[in-house]
Amino acid sequence: MAHVDASAEPAERQAPAMTATAEPTNTGDGGAAVPLVVAAWHLARRVRANAERGVLAGSGLTLPDYAVLQLIHSQPQVRVLDMCRQIAVAKATLSDILAKLGRRGFITRERPTADRRTVVLSCTPAGADLVTGMAAAMRTADAAYVHAHPDLVMLCAALGVRIAELDTAA
Repeated sequence: MAHVDASAEPAERQAPAMTATAEPTNTGDGGAAVPLVVAAWHLARRVRANAERGVLAGSGLTLPDYAVLQLIHSQPQVRVLDMCRQIAVAKATLSDILAKLGRRGFITRERPTADRRTVVLSCTPAGADLVTGMAAAMRTADAAYVHAHPDLVMLCAALGVRIAELDTAA
């Protein structure tokens, strides 16, 4: 009797492997661009995640912690409930992250006198400095990764040309 890996996905649900020579599949319905868009999106997310992991490694923050801190920094006086809606997380999940950021001195939580049920979040100077420093470090890590891979440099240049063509054609 053959051994079957129960954790393996059925063949019809597995994503096709992307190789350097893979070309978008043209299904005849004009959908040839979809695999290109998906591949570009996944590549961009993975390059960014790689940079974030490297930069966050010594900070004691997780990627969700940093994302929440960055959002608070970009939206001073954001309400907790508004943030839950924006990032689509449960209030309990966000509360855990906010407690951690508060203990570390990166955010403040205040209850306005007009509505004591509302909680408003702000970055402290330490939180703002951390976000600013990490953003710069992530841009540097992104650039270093891309420039360390000549195929990505060529891909970025080719995409830039095509983006410019589309912008001028519009």
